[in-house]
Amino acid sequence: MCCHLKIKIKGKVYNIEIFLKVMDREEYISLIRELNGYCDCKDLEALFDLRRKVVFLDENCHNLENSISDFENPKQEEKVPLIILNEKKADLENLIDNQYYPKLNNFIEQKKLKLYYHNEKNNYKKKEISSVEAHNLLEQNKIITIHCYKCDQQIDLAN
Repeated sequence: MCCHLKIKIKGKVYNIEIFLKVMDREEYISLIRELNGYCDCKDLEALFDLRRKVVFLDENCHNLENSISDFENPKQEEKVPLIILNEKKADLENLIDNQYYPKLNNFIEQKKLKLYYHNEKNNYKKKEISSVEAHNLLEQNKIITIHCYKCDQQIDLAN
């Protein structure tokens, strides 16, 4: 990583190398999660449609969770939202496990997506890796991001 790269946080400018050295793992994951996005590459439209559904369902679950005060002993008026929440969580898990992840893996195999390992021992320097390497690194709880093969837009964090 070049020592001339700068990052601006709350109005202060930092040398990115120094910033990354003092950043812990969770802070770094939070930072790179913010880089997840979408691109205009036509090859990924079907994946992005699924991802939008996942995000929508996830937001619905969070909204329902926030409306329930006590999951162990819900109030009478919270029992129906709790049932709906459990249904939506099951729908979300099903969508992720049976549609989104298989599509993601298929696109990696088809070289529509590429994977990067963020090396914690080397200031989180990114290195492109194969799906086999990613599988092994994920078993070790390492940080892997998924990017569009054409434009390099980060679309997801593998974990």
